[in-house]
Amino acid sequence: MSALAGVGTAVVALLIRRSANEAAQHSNQAAERANAAAEMVAQVERERWHHEMTPRFDVTVTRLGPGADQPA
Repeated sequence: MSALAGVGTAVVALLIRRSANEAAQHSNQAAERANAAAEMVAQVERERWHHEMTPRFDVTVTRLGPGADQPA
């Protein structure tokens, strides 16, 4: 009887281990998807920040001096 209980306990332990391994695998996959999503969001934010924070200048070059269209 004790041997049968030991076998039953071993079977239950194997089932629990299999279930835990599957749960860990799903958890790892979810973490990888979350990391990928976070990296995409970070890239979008870096591009937005760069676009918003990069100074923009309008430059007009005017030639002055001899031969120029404008008086010096």
